[in-house]
Parts: sequence; structure tokens; C-alpha cells
Amino acid sequence: MSQQEIEKFELSRSPGLDLDGSNIYGPVVTQDSNLTIHERFSEKARKFLKTHAVISDTEKYTYEEVEKLSNAMAGKISALTDGKSSFVGISMERSARVVIGLLSILKAGCAYVPLDPSYPKDRLNDMLADTKAPIVITTSNLKPIFEDHGVVTLCVDDFLELTHEEPPPRKEYHPESLAYVIFTSGSTGRPKGVCCFHKSVLNLLSDFQNRQSIGHGDVCSWWTSLNFDVSVYEIFSPLIEGATLIVAPESVRSSGPDLMEWIYENNVTSAYLPPFMVSDLDLWATRNPGKGTLRRLLVGVEPIPERTLLAIDEAMPSVHIINGYGPTETTICSTLYSVSPANATHENTPIGKPVQNTVLRIMDEEGNLTPRGSVGELFIGGVGLAEGYLNRPDLSQARFVRDQFSQDSGARLYRTGDLVRLHEDGNLEFLGRRDFQVKIRGFRVELGEIETLLRALEPIRESVVLLREDDPGRQNLVAYFVFREGQSISIRSIRDHLKEYLPDYMMPAAF
Repeated sequence: MSQQEIEKFELSRSPGLDLDGSNIYGPVVTQDSNLTIHERFSEKARKFLKTHAVISDTEKYTYEEVEKLSNAMAGKISALTDGKSSFVGISMERSARVVIGLLSILKAGCAYVPLDPSYPKDRLNDMLADTKAPIVITTSNLKPIFEDHGVVTLCVDDFLELTHEEPPPRKEYHPESLAYVIFTSGSTGRPKGVCCFHKSVLNLLSDFQNRQSIGHGDVCSWWTSLNFDVSVYEIFSPLIEGATLIVAPESVRSSGPDLMEWIYENNVTSAYLPPFMVSDLDLWATRNPGKGTLRRLLVGVEPIPERTLLAIDEAMPSVHIINGYGPTETTICSTLYSVSPANATHENTPIGKPVQNTVLRIMDEEGNLTPRGSVGELFIGGVGLAEGYLNRPDLSQARFVRDQFSQDSGARLYRTGDLVRLHEDGNLEFLGRRDFQVKIRGFRVELGEIETLLRALEPIRESVVLLREDDPGRQNLVAYFVFREGQSISIRSIRDHLKEYLPDYMMPAAF
């Protein structure tokens, strides 16, 4: 945080407005430097030249190699964008070389836009049109996907045999610059791009370091899709600290026991685990008490029974388990909770307290602060707040609202739509949604987006999509619809229509 930002954040902490716990403040912490994400990486690259920065099952690159290759790619990107700051797409399968692509975009002074190669063509078209990205970083096998998209493709493969040094582009970087744009589901039928800053990412990673540090010699795993914002935490938390990032192979990604064995065999010390694997970890840890090298474990995204995490904590006493919560609009995590037997009083694990330089306000439907212990909607402000939605001023204005309780006239809050309650111990409990947004397999889904696409079919008069859990632990989207009188359409045709626009995780399992 700059001194000006600290002063503004302090202004938001108006002492006369803390009505019985409705305002909750994270610690005010000044950043140690004014560097960006990639500058922090380069700093470590100069110190740990021969240390492996990233490893996968087929390739590995040292800090020195990643620095050299990303510098060369950054120069090419900068030349193609005429040195102007812009958005650059990246469409790659999870691999070690993704890191080279990401850093090259940031070093060129641009923000990266994840474009999942498995997404339907129309969805990729919308994302490219929204960002006006002139370049997509990809690999030779995926290059044909973008032949009809009107963009320049740069293949990381073409730079891997580089033998000479190239300096990075001569640019002035700022932590206030955008680092990435991640698209989330939109209730109107269009995905919406969330624009996040370097400073917001570094603020969160600093908070994690203060809770459980990692550094040179640590091995950190990468499990999530690049389109899921937890990947920002997974990828950059080790790379700015001189640790090694290791890519979880596809062969173990869907099996909790296999993933845990892989984590153990590769001496992983820091990892993120998706909600559906937490019970697998509990079983593995119970069968292998004291086994493993994990020291930091991030979980979250969906409610998790606290007893499950406490059982893992008991079987793996060396690991610091952190439950995280936060919308993409507030940069990955806005609250964190350290699991401890001393706090074991909850059914579901609390989402915790605000990360550093963050303000939370709990309000009722009229916008009034709620008394402690009452249910209200969570509003989030502070350094983690995104710039807004790309090219969606109306939506940005509706969700990023003025903070009426701050003395800083420019202070904003993100209206999450999440209902919470503040416990006596100062930790927040997540209670559900005010609207029809859901989480499935870690991804946020606006049910209205699917319903809008269904109603776009002429034979369908009305539609409703629900998240159902008919079997405990197994959630599925189910679509219901009504035909117009005298009209009909096959389920196969409906599926084919939705596949043109929706990624797999948003496809209803039944109609």
C-alpha cells in the first residue's frame, strides 16, 4: 500500500461508526516494496538462478531460464502492442511453460486473460471481443483454435530453444496496474470480466506469508484451472518467494487419495485442495498419521464441516490449515480462518476475519449496519477490491457501490450477495446467498445465464435452473423448462445449443 492508500484506509475506519461489530477491519500493513508481481519474481531470479522455478511431469525450468525466456517473449509482445498497455490472452493447458507465458505478459506491461481451450468458440469470441486482446499466448497444438478469431498467436514453444539473452522491455511498472482479467458467469447470459491489480494480489500473498511463510526450498503445488482465481495464489505465491512450483498431473487431479500420495512423494509443503477432496484427505491423513510434508494447506470456496478439518489437523499436526473465502471481485480471498482445536465450536468452518488492508461491512436490505450476531449481506472494501467489470459500467455501478460509512468520499464496497453472521469470537459464518448464484466444483455460476440461453430457443417459453444435491456430496445442475403451446425440441438439440456457449461445468446434468 502507498502512504496515500494507508491514509484513505485509515479514514474508512471511522471509530464512531463501529456499531456493535457491523464494521470489521483487517490489520493495516504497509507493503515492503513498490514492486509488481513480475518484478518480485525477477528479484528472486537474480538470487536463485539455478533453483527450479517450475516443474511438471514432462519439463522443468530454473528461475534463470524462466527469466530469460519470459524476457524474450515480453519483448515480442511489447513490439506487437506498440508498447501500449493492453490485455493479452493466454490459452494453454496446465504445464510448466504456462509460467513463462504469464510472466511475459506482465513484463510487457499487459494484463493476462485466461482463455480455456476447452471453452466453446462463441464464449471465447465474447471474451476476446470484450478485452480486444490483440494477442493470444498459446502452444502449437492449440494454435488452430484461434485461427478464425482475428488475433495474433504467439507460441511459447517457439521461444524454448532461445540461446541468447534479451533484456526485458523498458517500461515503468506500477502496483496499481491491472494484472489479470478473469471472466465469471453472468446472469444476463454473458460472462463478465473482473479486472484485478498487482497490488491486490501482493497484499493477499503478504497476508498468507504472515500466517505461514514459504520460501526457498519449499515446493508448492498447482491444481486449479487458470480460469479459476485460486490459480493466481497457487502460481505466484511460490514464485515471488524463491520456492518451487510443481504442476499436479492430470492423472492425479480427480482422485483425492492419488493426489495426496503425489503430494507426499514430491515433498509438497504448500497446497490448495478443492472442497470435494477434503474428505479424501481426512481419510488419507487418518490412515497415515504424521505422514507428509505439508506445512500450509488452503481450502475453501464452499462450506466445509469444521470437524473434518479438525480431524486432518489432529492427524497432520505440522500443517497450518487455512479456510479462505472471497469473490473474484475482491481478489481471491477477503477473509481467512486458521483451523485450531481451540476454536472448535462451529458446525461449518467459519470463513474467518478480514485479510490485511480490508474492510468488511454487514448490512440489512435497507443498507443499515446490522447488530452483532444478526444475519446480513457482506460488503467488502479495501486494497483487494477489483477495478470493476470490463465494459459493463451499469453492472459495475450496481455491484461496486459507494462506502457510505467511510470518510473517504472515493471509498467503494463490493456487494457480495452473500449472507453472513458475526460470531462472538470475531469470525464470520457464511450462511448462503441472497440471490440465485451458486458454487459448483469451485466455480461460481449465475443460474440466470443458463436460463437466458434456454429461453433463447424459440420452442421454450420459460426455464428455471436449480442446483440439486440428491445424494450427499454430489451436486448437479438441473434445468426445468416449459414449451410454448404446440412446439417442442429434443433434449439433444437443447444440449447442442448450450454447448455452443457454456463450459462443461455449467452444463445441466439433467433436463
